[in-house]
Amino acid sequence: NARSGTGKHYAVSYNNTGALAGLTASNNLFLASGTGGVLGNYGGDVPTLTAWQSTTGKDANSLSADPLYLNPTGDSSTVNLHLQAASPAFNTGLALAAVTDDIDGNTRNATTPTIGADEFFGSNIIVTQTSPLTDGVSSIDFGTVTVGSSSTTKTFTLTNLGNLDLTTLAITKDGTNASDFTISTLSGTSVPVGSGSVTFTVTFTPSAGGTRSAAIHITSNVLGTKNPFDITLTGTAQSLFEAWAIANGVSTSGTGANGLPNLQNFAFGQSPASSTQNALSYAGNVITTGDPTTEVIANVPTAEFIRRKDHATAGITYTVQFSADLTTWETDATPPVVLADDGKNQVVGLNYPLMTSGAQATFFKVTVSP
Repeated sequence: NARSGTGKHYAVSYNNTGALAGLTASNNLFLASGTGGVLGNYGGDVPTLTAWQSTTGKDANSLSADPLYLNPTGDSSTVNLHLQAASPAFNTGLALAAVTDDIDGNTRNATTPTIGADEFFGSNIIVTQTSPLTDGVSSIDFGTVTVGSSSTTKTFTLTNLGNLDLTTLAITKDGTNASDFTISTLSGTSVPVGSGSVTFTVTFTPSAGGTRSAAIHITSNVLGTKNPFDITLTGTAQSLFEAWAIANGVSTSGTGANGLPNLQNFAFGQSPASSTQNALSYAGNVITTGDPTTEVIANVPTAEFIRRKDHATAGITYTVQFSADLTTWETDATPPVVLADDGKNQVVGLNYPLMTSGAQATFFKVTVSP
């Protein structure tokens, strides 16, 4: 009932404790809003549904929310107390064998009827991922995943608690890092009343470090705010260097027992736990990692160093510079030649070039950067 005036207005009131004897009360929808609105009165004001349930021991499955009538405040010619599609009353009532139709003569849902006089007819999408999700609120976290690797696949299940078939199901994605989240095709496009489900999966494969996010939108024939049904996806991308540091029990900013910065140990395939430094060596594709070195190949001095095979995914850049006098250094952007490859690390080389001055380069250095 809509009330007006200056006094207090209650959604529900019991005069005394005797009023509760033999009373069954649940699956009600209460709203007490505006000036003077109080949810209930039972020997005094009871302001919230939680307090009402505790005080009376009733209404365990009741709700406190706006029922969302089409036009509850209209005049006699425009008022409309039928429900909007997004009403919380939908599918939250209690089925009673004696009540088979609503105020309009429409047949009641036999299992989960609508609270109140008006039975709402429509499909009702429920999305579950280990537990039911809330449209526009729920966020699914895929945890921490190393760049280039994939998370555990998560399965989402769509069911229909409505009294009409759920149809025309479709799914889209968008957001800042949408390409990092792979959405499978739906297993179907409809769910009949009372049975069946449709599923899809999501896998997180980060392409870069940091926090990654996207959103998925499930469209259907549902009327109201749950079309589309919106879900946020999040995940944290761990770089290969960060994963390596954790596996070796060191920090990314620290120095290994060999005195080298851990970034350099990572880039050149060396163990941060080793206290020694060795020059790299290789025979065929069998590689012993170590510091950059020089080898004469076919009478040509060649600057050689270890490069991670996954350096592009790891985001590691190797910059090679040459000098003839250890004073003037010139960057050589020539792609190095792969001399050996063991599947994890490569030995790559560049011939010592002539400097722009015409002098023969006799020194080189390699700088690595994330």
